[in-house]
Formats: sequence, C-alpha cells, structure tokens
Amino acid sequence: MEAVIFIFYLLLFSYAVISIPFFKNSGIGRLTLALLFIIKVLAGFAYAWFYKLPGYAAGADTWRFYKLSLGEKEWLLTDPVAFIKDLFVHGYQNRGGLFTGENSYWNDLKSNVPVKLLACMNVLTNNSYYTNIIFFNFLYLFGLVGIYKVFSSVFPAKKWLIIVGVFLLPSTLFWCSGIHKDGLVLSATGLVFYHFYKMMKDRKSIFVHVAAIMLCLILIFTLRNYVALALLPALFCWGFSEKMPRYKLLIFPGTYLICLSFFFGIRYVFPQFDFPQYIVNKQHEFLQLQGGSSISLQPLLPSLKSFIVFFSNCL
Repeated sequence: MEAVIFIFYLLLFSYAVISIPFFKNSGIGRLTLALLFIIKVLAGFAYAWFYKLPGYAAGADTWRFYKLSLGEKEWLLTDPVAFIKDLFVHGYQNRGGLFTGENSYWNDLKSNVPVKLLACMNVLTNNSYYTNIIFFNFLYLFGLVGIYKVFSSVFPAKKWLIIVGVFLLPSTLFWCSGIHKDGLVLSATGLVFYHFYKMMKDRKSIFVHVAAIMLCLILIFTLRNYVALALLPALFCWGFSEKMPRYKLLIFPGTYLICLSFFFGIRYVFPQFDFPQYIVNKQHEFLQLQGGSSISLQPLLPSLKSFIVFFSNCL
C-alpha cells in the first residue's frame, strides 16, 4: 500500500511541477524540471538511508521528527484546535531568551514547526516517511526555482551553469533534500531573494512581494534565527545599491561596519542582548555534539579581538 501511495504522489507532484505557472514560466523546461524534482526526491532517500546507519541513527533529527509526528498526527485528527494552539504555548516558567539554546520556547519552536508539518503530511501519506520526502521536496523546489529565476535574469546565457549551481551542487543537494529544517530555510531564502528582486523591478505588485518576504523571513527566523538576521543587512545593501549605484562601494562596508558595531556594542546598553556571548554559547553547544566526524575549533571569547583572531585563523 505504501508503494502505491508513493507512486501516486510522485506522479501527482511531478505533474504539478510542470504545470504550475511559477515553475512552468521559469525557462528551465518541463522535462528538466521533472527530472530535477525526481533527483531531489532520490537525494532525500539517500539522506534518509544515511541517517539510518548505525553510527548516525541515534542522533538523527530527521527520524526523531518523524517519530514525534506520528503522535502529533493523532492529536491533529482528534483535537485540531489544540494541535495548532500548541505552537504558541510552552511548558516553561517563561518563554526563555530569544537566543537561548535550551529550556526556551524559541529554541523548541525550530523543531516543533517541521514536526507539525510532518503531522499534516502524515494525514495524506498514511504515515509514510518516504512519501513525505516528496512533499518536502515540492516545497523546497519553490525557493530553488526562485533563485534560478533571479540568476537567469542577470546571466541569461548561463542557463545550464546556473541549473547545476542551484540544483545539483552535491552538498546542497544532499543536505537540502532530506526531511529537515535546512531545505525549508534554503527554499524560504530563495523566495526572499526572488521577491526582493521582483519588488525592485516591478513596483505594481509591491504588496504581494513585501508580504511574501515577511512570511519567508518569519519562517527563516523560526527555524534558523541567525540566518534571518544575516539576511537583513544584505537585503538593505542590495536595495540601496540598486537605488544609488554610485555609492555602492560605500553602502556595503558602511552598513556592515554599523552592524558590527551594533553586534558588539548593544550589550552595553541592553545587557540582555549579548550577541557575542550568544555565539560563544552556540560554539560551546556545537563542540559538545558527538558525531561521526570531529572539527578542531579554537574556543571563542565574547570579545572583538577573539572573533578577529578566530576568523583570521580560519582563512
């Protein structure tokens, strides 16, 4: 039965990929689009199988999300209001810091979102993990096609180089085709780029583009808050460079100098926003992880000098 469901949804979404105007008008070609989609689904299978290996299965978030989603699906079917409300409540005395790594509503939210999404898909796929891969990669494809559209508009003669760079880069293909947060973050980032680019070129649909950008930034912030924060100055520089191209050599370094000053200086005004200490804590949490590989990193300190030394050693 699972095989029948899988084939049905693979054919259904393959047809959607070649029929939905956003994809169809990308200039990629219907056959190529369908093939790229199937390649991503196969990469999602490879991701799943990799994280079933004995050395990785115990700590694999993808399978942990799936197991949690089975109970969430039953909750969705029996009490959908409570299922949705659960996204906005927590069991702690307070919500915790926005950048706290544990015992925090905000930290838990980045796992709760993919689990809830999986639970909704389980209703349609009869709890089939492998069929859920199709659903996830359909969502992922929107952002990748968005990135392709932007690059192909700027470099129209580089179609196949752009396709390979956007869709078939091995590391991105593997890590962003499995059931996890990374593919969602990449897709949302791609849509931010696409709608920001369109907003600068077409002022008629500005409300639609702004709404799409805001929704995608919220999703990115929910899943990987530091990615959303890193995007904001980049978008600012991009937008102002388009408006004032004569000053773009000043806009980029000036903006990032201000951001750097804010990053290290805001804690002296609002101690609760100690961003350097947050990065130090994140590095410490990463170093505590037990995986199949080891990366030797110099411990960070919450000072400008320590960050400069750290990054200079990485070059």
